[in-house]
Amino acid sequence: MSSHQYNTKSLKTKTWFVIVNPVAAGGRVRNRWRKIKKELLIQEIEFDFCFSNYERHTILLTKNALQNGYRKILGVGGDGTLNEIVNGIFGHETIPDPSEVTVGVIPAGTGNDWIRSHNISKQYKEAIKNLRTNRTLLQDIGKISLTTEKGAFTHYYLNIAGIGFNASVVKNTRLISGKTFHGKYYYLLAMIISLIRYRPVDLVIDTGVSDEWRLSVFAMSIAICKFNGGGMMMAPHARYDDGLLSLTVVGKINKLSVIRNFFKLFDGSFINNKEVKIVNTQKLSVVAPESFGVEMDGELLGETKLITFENLSGKLRVISGNS
Repeated sequence: MSSHQYNTKSLKTKTWFVIVNPVAAGGRVRNRWRKIKKELLIQEIEFDFCFSNYERHTILLTKNALQNGYRKILGVGGDGTLNEIVNGIFGHETIPDPSEVTVGVIPAGTGNDWIRSHNISKQYKEAIKNLRTNRTLLQDIGKISLTTEKGAFTHYYLNIAGIGFNASVVKNTRLISGKTFHGKYYYLLAMIISLIRYRPVDLVIDTGVSDEWRLSVFAMSIAICKFNGGGMMMAPHARYDDGLLSLTVVGKINKLSVIRNFFKLFDGSFINNKEVKIVNTQKLSVVAPESFGVEMDGELLGETKLITFENLSGKLRVISGNS
């Protein structure tokens, strides 16, 4: 095994190309990799590997791996690592059918929310054992098209995208990452910080399945899967294989109500509040007179006044713990 295995373009359909994010979980993955690597060998997983060295590097590493024949990509990290792998696959010009590529994960990040929907263990030995089953399924992917001051961009996500307060929390989570907080505690502290300054944003939301919504929005989730924020069920109605985006919109709400309903985020019961609207749709657009923040899978995309979302049904093949 080596970190430089790009020596042939013949298809490698049995060999996993492992991308290790050494800064995941506050940098603890770098030390964990030795044990994970040993366990991969013990369980007789055929693999080559490399380390990502900077933000968005995993996208490039994924593209290079596909160019050199690999068709099984394994991330050692969190949701951000998986997000970059997905964008490497769907942004690759020579892969006509992304579902030809299999994606797996050994959870080693802070939140590890995507695995909750797929019943994948956080314990690396169990996650590796799950790889050996080679049990795959096809899940949907979210496609984002947005315009910023830097131009027009397309991105892809496999879990949940967020607008407004969601993006503010992700921004503050990044600012406090590497401290002594982990998982949902990162998110809780970031929520408190965000509540101090955040103000709702006026949006026009067109889902194509009802009249346009014109409202002041506190938070908005556009989901493929159910969980984010370290185990919060932000989209209880989401299904990763139904061909639909699960849209959850929290209208104008006072800050005391946000605090009072915090623990309802973990069982999804917050959706029973009168300020919450829910709809399932294949695509939607959001327009605003002022710029608003956007995030996907815990990764910031910046600010925009115009964005569209689309569900690409059954386009991502993943190793899952579900049958």
